[in-house]
Amino acid sequence: PDPTGRHIGYAESVLTADTHSVRRVVKIVAISDTHMKHDKLQMPTGDILVLSGDYTNKGSIEEAKEVNRWLGDIRKRCGYQHMLLINGNHEGFGDIVLSEAYKAILAKHNRFIRDEKVMDELDALYDAQIEMLRRIMTNCTILHDESITIEGIKFYGSAWT
Repeated sequence: PDPTGRHIGYAESVLTADTHSVRRVVKIVAISDTHMKHDKLQMPTGDILVLSGDYTNKGSIEEAKEVNRWLGDIRKRCGYQHMLLINGNHEGFGDIVLSEAYKAILAKHNRFIRDEKVMDELDALYDAQIEMLRRIMTNCTILHDESITIEGIKFYGSAWT
């Protein structure tokens, strides 16, 4: 357990991937809800790391930069060839997703938006923040309503819950 009594751990999956008629074992390590306690984890070695949501507490860009540094460190220590990141609800609380312009639109409309043009504007601002996050998180691949195939295994990431 971490200092708050919650359990922080990981799940391992070992899959056999069929890549061009050559079978090999692919070790996938999946973690989530680290809430900035990632440094306390004893990470196993693996081929693919999936960090699926709530890697921050406040959803701040500074927290994301710290997680990116950690991802770079564990890539070297644990040998992950691929690292996938999916945002969780905690990443939606701060400036990772909510730019000042985004918050201003929400405030102007008292968070009740029915106008499709305003919704399109919010979507564009949200997408811009995700692209900014991609530039910060240089040690992983962010999956945001999209998929990627690695070693013949398809991964899909969506922050929507």
